[in-house]
Amino acid sequence: MNRVRKIMMGVVLLCICVTVIYLVIARYYSKGFSINTWINGVYCTGKAIEDVNLELLDKTKAPSIYIVDPEGKSFILKPEDISLKGDYTFVLKEYLSAQNPFLWIFRLGKQTETLLSPEFTYEEEKLKAFWEDLPFVTEEREKEVQVYIELTEEGYQLKDTTKKRLNEVKAYEFLRSDLQKKLQWSDNTTITDDVMKPKFVIELKGSDFYEDYVLTSQQEAILAEWEMVQTIQSLGIVYDMGDEQIKLTSSDISEFLVRTEDGSFKREEDGSLYISKEKVDAFIDALADEYDTFNKERTFQSTRGDVITLNKGSYGTLIDRDEEKEFLYNALTERVSCLRVPNYKKSAYHRGKNDIGDTYIEIDMTEQKMYLYLDGECLVDTDVVTGCIGKRMGTPEGIYSVYSMQRNRTLRGTGYASFVRYWMPVNGNIGIHDASWRNSFGGEIYKKNGSHGCINTPYEAMKKIFENVEVGIPVVMFY
Repeated sequence: MNRVRKIMMGVVLLCICVTVIYLVIARYYSKGFSINTWINGVYCTGKAIEDVNLELLDKTKAPSIYIVDPEGKSFILKPEDISLKGDYTFVLKEYLSAQNPFLWIFRLGKQTETLLSPEFTYEEEKLKAFWEDLPFVTEEREKEVQVYIELTEEGYQLKDTTKKRLNEVKAYEFLRSDLQKKLQWSDNTTITDDVMKPKFVIELKGSDFYEDYVLTSQQEAILAEWEMVQTIQSLGIVYDMGDEQIKLTSSDISEFLVRTEDGSFKREEDGSLYISKEKVDAFIDALADEYDTFNKERTFQSTRGDVITLNKGSYGTLIDRDEEKEFLYNALTERVSCLRVPNYKKSAYHRGKNDIGDTYIEIDMTEQKMYLYLDGECLVDTDVVTGCIGKRMGTPEGIYSVYSMQRNRTLRGTGYASFVRYWMPVNGNIGIHDASWRNSFGGEIYKKNGSHGCINTPYEAMKKIFENVEVGIPVVMFY
């Protein structure tokens, strides 16, 4: 009996001891976090809220925030700029209050990993001040709301500052709310160095906080006028000048429009934009001055090697200015785009500033040589006899053209009648022909026994030239 009593007493004492130890441990955990508690990667068992808060804050740095403006430029918002601070105290208290210290035994062998978000606080006034000092915000505040048409080097351009203007109230509210969202972690966020020391990017590129201003009636009138200006400035009027094509640019066409003192454009009676006839005429005159070659001094690279300057002859181009002025004025007033080859009062074999081109006949009276060039290649190189300078019948120099081609012709003049097989006149009754009565060509024959002004040519050379040229080909004659 005594033995049973002793056993019972031992069991009771053991239970009391176990209970006391359990309660002591429970009391210990009532002052801190329970066994096997991990928060944000920090071991918290038995630790007080204040200690865990310090450890968590040591791992969690206040984030750097990058604000990206509509043009893609970044501006850093440092934590100290807005006194940004983190604190886990409140969430730690809630988490600790949810733990039952008397149930610590059920956590044995279980490691609990918990993710808690700190409460970040900042000074709203400092965030607002930082926002207002951002360059794109200050620029927006200083930018006037305008609609106007401006003359530039590229012609008239529309300046419209009413579109996609930053709504500061909406944009700031987006910044503030997005900042709040980014300062909170989701429940399934994985703890990493990037999370504990984050960098946030807030992009202000959306259309939600950009808006167009409501236009005034005056601004709407300017936009309607701009549509008319843009229509005429964008016309595709191109002059085909041979070697070049001259497109009337917006800058060119802008010169034809007239603005009044109040800045609006002068109108016709039907409301269309007024086109200055005087300015159109001036454009055609300038074009003709640049591209007309008739009666203009020009240079020529001779086969013998030097550059010849010539200002005589009947060859060249001459634009019909009156007709072109009327055409261009009508094209502008009727808003017609086109590729235009000018009408010429006088045309050349080749169009362009260099209207001699690379197909021509060259007659060097000093060297008594004649050359036929076709597409830049010399097809004929022959000696000739030109006008007799001893009798003051020298062949006149200048730039001319073959204006006719005849076979089997008798050339007549004072005291002579000469039959020729090939005849190509270039300047009045002066031309290029074969001369069967001559036995020799070239040298100094022309000084005392030259022609009456024509270019006497060996038969075979003349035949080849005649067969390879056509009316209009330029003929360059010089000493």
